[in-house]
Amino acid sequence: DWALDGVGLLAVHANTDNGNIRYVAGAGGRVRVVAKKKIKAPSREEAEAFARQVQVTAVREGDIVRIYKEHTKPPKGFGVEVSYEISGPAEADLELRTVNGNVEIQGSEASVQGQSTNGNLKVEGARGQIQLRTQNGNISARVDELRQEALFTNTNGNISARIAAGCAPVMATSTNGNIELSVHADYAGKVDARTTNGAVESTLELSRVDLSKRTQLVGQLGGESAVELRLHTLNGNVRLKSVQGQ
Repeated sequence: DWALDGVGLLAVHANTDNGNIRYVAGAGGRVRVVAKKKIKAPSREEAEAFARQVQVTAVREGDIVRIYKEHTKPPKGFGVEVSYEISGPAEADLELRTVNGNVEIQGSEASVQGQSTNGNLKVEGARGQIQLRTQNGNISARVDELRQEALFTNTNGNISARIAAGCAPVMATSTNGNIELSVHADYAGKVDARTTNGAVESTLELSRVDLSKRTQLVGQLGGESAVELRLHTLNGNVRLKSVQGQ
């Protein structure tokens, strides 16, 4: 359990191999980090002994807080899971990475990067640039105001994004999964939605339709704008709708 100075902080970087990472933005000039170590071993005594070798560090270096863990390679039959619960300034850029675990971010107003190999990614209340990448897992984003581009990428899993305000490029790419994007009434941009094995559906009326068929929709949403909405999947459906659910 750490309490670090958050005044003037520019970024928080957190890394783990196995475990979840959760960041909750709040008021105040402190960063609090709670790390939880979970050790699987043949006996409790062996688990407790190896747990002492698992070192977690949370430190401020200049204007960046870094959180990471270190340990020797676990013996056969052992498992190590290290998760982080972090609270800090909403204005700090976030770079949160795990391999086997989920990443959740709430209330950020700066840029966020969330990455996992096997795990779900979830963002709520974001306002800055968003980059979410996972191979096996779902991606969910509820964006209060999109001021910069949003990038969502996975291989196996669904992608769901809701843009309540703002207008910036959105790129969502999946191999095996559905893509659903909900935008507000004033959103304007070039739509390029497509799938190979599935269907493309839009409950929004485009101002211009360049191509419309079961697996592809290309056209203009709202007024003329160079902002791009690219929604591509190979095996899955693509749906474009209003934030009001219509």
